[in-house]
Amino acid sequence: MVKPAADPSTGGMYAPVSGQDGECSADRPERAVDGDPVIEIEALHTRFGSRVVHERIDLCVRRGELVALVGGSGSGKSVLLREVTGLHRPSAGIVRLFGVDLWQAGADELALLRRRIGMLF
Repeated sequence: MVKPAADPSTGGMYAPVSGQDGECSADRPERAVDGDPVIEIEALHTRFGSRVVHERIDLCVRRGELVALVGGSGSGKSVLLREVTGLHRPSAGIVRLFGVDLWQAGADELALLRRRIGMLF
């Protein structure tokens, strides 16, 4: 479940949805899907020069879950998707796709992960 962010640094686009310890939590009452985590983001920070795009973003999307990113132009939606697909490296934080840390994975493992995803801009 994605809720509007109370933190103005996110531009009202999305809010953390991970467990209390920053991990995907299956025991959250609002989580209706109990699948394996497909996307896990922890403490993501993104900046371009002095412009902060994402600050302290936590997100967990489980198999079978439907998530929408909604926000105004320039709020960081496409940047977040590029980070999730491994097309852009965040300034800090962890991005896991199917349980694999994208920025710790070797070239072969990253190539296999990229074959499992698709994105149209």
